[in-house]
Amino acid sequence: MKPVIVLLGLLLLGGCASDGRPLWTQTTAQPGQCPKLTSDQEFSLNLAQNMADEGRLHASLANLESLPDSLGEVRLRKARVLRLLGSNEAEPLYRSLLGTCRAAEGEHGLGQLAAARGDNALAQQHLLMASKLQPTDEKIRNDLGVVYLNQLKLEQARFQFLTAMELKQSDSLAAVNLATLLIYQNNWTQAAELASRAGLTPEQVTDAQARKLLEEQYSPSLVVGNTRDGGAPVVFEQHPTYDNLFGRIEYSTDQGALYTTYRQLRPGALHRANGGFLILEAEKMLGEPFVWDALKRTLQSRKLKMESPLGELGRVATVSLTPQVIPWNVKIIIIGSRSLYYTLQDLDPDFQEMFRVLVDFDEEIPMVDETLEQFAQLLKTRTSEEGMAPLTADAVARLATYSARLAEHQGRLSARIGDLFQLVSEADFIRQLANDDKTDAGHIERALKAKATRTGRVSARILDDMMAGVILIDTDGAAVGKCNGLTVLEVGDSAFGVPARISATVYPGGSGIVDIEREVNLGQPIHSKGVMILTGYLGSRYAQEFPLAISASIALEQSYGYVDGDSASLGEVCTLISALSRTPLKQCFAITGSINQFGEVQAVGGVNEKIEGFFRLCEARGLTGEQGAIIPHANVTTLMLDERVVQAVRAGQFHIYAVRQADEALSLLVGEPAGAPDEHGEFPEGSVNARVVERLRDIAEMLSDEDLKEELEKEPAQLQPELKV
Repeated sequence: MKPVIVLLGLLLLGGCASDGRPLWTQTTAQPGQCPKLTSDQEFSLNLAQNMADEGRLHASLANLESLPDSLGEVRLRKARVLRLLGSNEAEPLYRSLLGTCRAAEGEHGLGQLAAARGDNALAQQHLLMASKLQPTDEKIRNDLGVVYLNQLKLEQARFQFLTAMELKQSDSLAAVNLATLLIYQNNWTQAAELASRAGLTPEQVTDAQARKLLEEQYSPSLVVGNTRDGGAPVVFEQHPTYDNLFGRIEYSTDQGALYTTYRQLRPGALHRANGGFLILEAEKMLGEPFVWDALKRTLQSRKLKMESPLGELGRVATVSLTPQVIPWNVKIIIIGSRSLYYTLQDLDPDFQEMFRVLVDFDEEIPMVDETLEQFAQLLKTRTSEEGMAPLTADAVARLATYSARLAEHQGRLSARIGDLFQLVSEADFIRQLANDDKTDAGHIERALKAKATRTGRVSARILDDMMAGVILIDTDGAAVGKCNGLTVLEVGDSAFGVPARISATVYPGGSGIVDIEREVNLGQPIHSKGVMILTGYLGSRYAQEFPLAISASIALEQSYGYVDGDSASLGEVCTLISALSRTPLKQCFAITGSINQFGEVQAVGGVNEKIEGFFRLCEARGLTGEQGAIIPHANVTTLMLDERVVQAVRAGQFHIYAVRQADEALSLLVGEPAGAPDEHGEFPEGSVNARVVERLRDIAEMLSDEDLKEELEKEPAQLQPELKV
């Protein structure tokens, strides 16, 4: 609540000198700065002052007109008289004193004018400046306390009143004001002690009580106050409850009964944002009861009503106020996810009509010279605001590299600025421990390693199990129907790569390719789709002259959770071809990639984590110079690998191969060309592909048409895929 105690403020500010005399009975010039007045000028000023003391303000002003305006003292006296007369000419005179020897009086006068207009924020600004220029002026301290009291900043007001009392113990004005504050807080005992200690007369105590009563009965309750030149308000409500948005009516108790007054109206964010902009978070807002429907009603009617939502439910059993409905004009900006936006668009017919402008922000930013410069400026601004040490050029470059890693693209920066700021904060802490002046790339690297250590418990345990042989992964030799796939595990906010064995078996039958993960309800739809594509690829490439009559099963070994994604389909097709042709695959490779029905290799996600996961295992067992990873060629631009992997590749100890076709990956795994078909669609004799065709033909000849029909009829209905359009 920010009520302005207008009546009280006028009473106290209007009598800032004791005995009802004007504020300008005496000025405190700073020696050696203000020009010395002549005896005639001093006589004229004293005469004008005496007239003002007698209430003859116009006569006082007439005497001041005879003095030159070049004197700051003359302008000050004129400004005070004009202020008491309520003239607008007082403000420019006070402003003319700024920057002179009377700057404190100028700021003081501007503060008094602002307080009289009810602009307590501006009054506070001027009076604070005046108190810095003349910290021992009890009148300035007293008036500053009144302004704080008008804003219900009671502790600040109490401090200023006590300061004024101690600066001039003979002036009881600050004591009366402090007594008024204590009575306002219902601290009658302290008010009585203060009156006794300060020697206040009964009339002064009664006057303080009367002021409180007048304030309670007649003082306006300002719901919202905006400065004239402050621009349109912009409000961001972090906790959008009904009361915080639409305001509320508070109640007091008297002998068990509830009562309220107009001074207990509390504004909400919709009141503060009236005439401007209101920013809300969609997820928080939709989680609060009554808010969404009430907000739609307000948007449609363009009128704001303060009422309790429980009143319509009959839950308020007391007499309440009915504040007047006020005109309302606000631009509302709702921030949320895309999924939430489309959900509201589908389920709420009013949403599209009320929120017509959509701004869709991308998660990535192109990495060009302009954005890199803005990236560096953003980091500099953030470090300066947070009081951190400046970043070196190498540190900014390392942060840009890390941002590209988050975006998974060499030519883009991630818009996840929060992750970068968190990294910079941790790097600055490491810099402080090292007693360095600037944050460099080494501090960034240490912060990244510290985060990997904190979140790497699961990946370290999996690696230990692989080294102990609990999880079966080979990094040398060759085997039929086995290859190393690459997966990504996400635990909390960390993701890491883990190699996983893919195995396949083939035997005569009509079951087709069976996805074991799908059969036990561990395979998610995208993974099952990738396995089904294998049937189309095998049939179109190898079974053009005979039916594809095989039974095959594919499994991701030692996986005990849900499996999703089609990034294993390239490794699965190579494993299946190995089992069909009885050709061993090199186990020194790990493979990832998605394929379509024509054998084209498609891009996958998490390629950096996958490569680094297999590299850690190979590094732990010892790099041989033959190990490597096979990835889609489309993922080359997404490679943002750890420096250890880059150094190993440069040294020839680890290899990364990018392929466009399944045959390219198969050739690497078997160590020989897979075999390309000629113009008749026949593969070279003895090649891997030729052996696959021969094996499929042999299986097809083993099964007669009746056997194949019986085999198909034996298959349970759930194994037959169903396509829904």
